[in-house]
Amino acid sequence: MNKLGYAIGRIRALEAGMLSTSHFIRMADAKDFESAFFVLTETSYSEHIDRLSKPFNFGELVDMELDFVKSFLSDMAPDSETLKAMLKKFDFPYPTLADYMKILENATVKSNVLLFTKYVEAFAALQTLLLQAETENLNLEEVSGRIRYKDYFHPVEKSINSKNLFVFEKEIDDHLLTIVQKAKYMAFGIEPLIGFLIGKEMETKNIKLILTAKLLGLETGDIKIRLRKSYV
Repeated sequence: MNKLGYAIGRIRALEAGMLSTSHFIRMADAKDFESAFFVLTETSYSEHIDRLSKPFNFGELVDMELDFVKSFLSDMAPDSETLKAMLKKFDFPYPTLADYMKILENATVKSNVLLFTKYVEAFAALQTLLLQAETENLNLEEVSGRIRYKDYFHPVEKSINSKNLFVFEKEIDDHLLTIVQKAKYMAFGIEPLIGFLIGKEMETKNIKLILTAKLLGLETGDIKIRLRKSYV
C-alpha cells in the first residue's frame, strides 16, 4: 500500500473519533462551562486534556489538536502542493486573508483536483463578500450581484434577510464543508485529506464557539444558531 493509501485508511479511523452534531448539541445544552468542557473528556480530545498547562484551557486544547492534524497530514502527503497551500493557514506568523487567498489561488493553477478548485473558488468569493459587508457597511444584497448565478450563492441567499453577519459566516462555513464532505466517500487521491483538514477546522471552531459562549453566559439558543455543521 502506498503512503497516500495508508493515509486514507488512517483518516477513516480518525473520522470515527470526530465530534458529531450530537456532541455539539450536548455541549450547547450543558448547564455551564465546566459541564460543556466535560463532554470533551469522552472524546478523542481526552488524550490532550491531561497535558494542558492549565485546567480547562480550551484554546491550548484546540491548538494541540490542530498541531496534530497539521503534522499528520504533512507526514502523510509531504509532496502535495495542494495540501501545503491549505496548511499555510496554520503557519505562524499567520497569513492575512488576502495572502492566504493568493496562496490558494496560485495552488489551483498547478492542481488537477476538482474538489480543491471548487473549494478555493467558493472560499475566495464568499470571504471577499464577507469582508466587503464588514468593512464597507454594505448589506449582502448590495455586494452579492456578481455571484448570483454561481453554485456558491446559496449561503448568501440563506443570509440575505439577516441583519447579523454571524449568520452569513456560519452559512459560508457550512457551504465550504458541504463541498469537501464528498471526500468522505472517495477511496483514492488527496481529497480525503483535504476533507479531513476542513472538517477538523470546523470541529475546533465549534468547540471554541461553544466554550467561549458558555464563559460569556450566552443562552443555549443563541449558541445553537451559530454552530457549524459536523463533518461526520
